[in-house]
Amino acid sequence: MKTTMKKDHVFYFGKYKGKTVQEVLDTDIEYIQWLEKEKGIKFDFKTPLIETIEITKQQDGWFWGKMANLSFTAKVLDKKDKTYGIDAGRVIKLEIKDSFAKQDVVLYDRGFELKPKKEYQKAYKAILRKLNN
Repeated sequence: MKTTMKKDHVFYFGKYKGKTVQEVLDTDIEYIQWLEKEKGIKFDFKTPLIETIEITKQQDGWFWGKMANLSFTAKVLDKKDKTYGIDAGRVIKLEIKDSFAKQDVVLYDRGFELKPKKEYQKAYKAILRKLNN
């Protein structure tokens, strides 16, 4: 029987024993993803991932924001750019950093310098959707 956890459930095991799922989601989304993939634990999140993204600053087409342990900076155009935009969208520059790993996880400047690894794909796609809307 597989376990399904909600945001207010408390971990009774592992390195986050005693913390709620929401607390771990806010600080270590990769741990949640690892539990899903490696341990088969299911999570029922009422809040879509895109809604956990916070835009902290916006100026002259530049956006700064965060999502759990990730921070990002992006240059976003008013209109889609088929030549330089990611997936022909409005985002022409994007840097996503993992504050825990202390490293860049995505670098795009009119072309990829660093593509997102599998464990960052969901977060990358959610940030991109948020910026393109």
